Amino acid sequence: MEPKFITRLVITLITILMLFGNLLDGLPNGYFNVLRIIVCGAAVYRAILSFEDNHRVWGRIFIGIALLFNPIRPVHLTQELWLPIDILTGLIMLASISIIKKKKKSA
Repeated sequence: MEPKFITRLVITLITILMLFGNLLDGLPNGYFNVLRIIVCGAAVYRAILSFEDNHRVWGRIFIGIALLFNPIRPVHLTQELWLPIDILTGLIMLASISIIKKKKKSA
């Protein structure tokens, strides 16, 4: 397997786990701050790779996710609004795994 393929997959899976982990009760106060950084970074990374692979729609989706979760100018919403956003974002990330493909080696 290509390192780029494995990196994409691992980053996406970690992001999904963190998003669904945010649904648990009793998390430390800083969890959402770390979640913002992880999701924003992963979304920017995935957007860049999506545009490189000519997946423009996915690239735009990832840009939207990065803007929503950005830690520099945070979007302030209530926890009741963030929970469905976290679920939807996790499902989008899960669906995006289908565009992660190994490139065939040229002989």
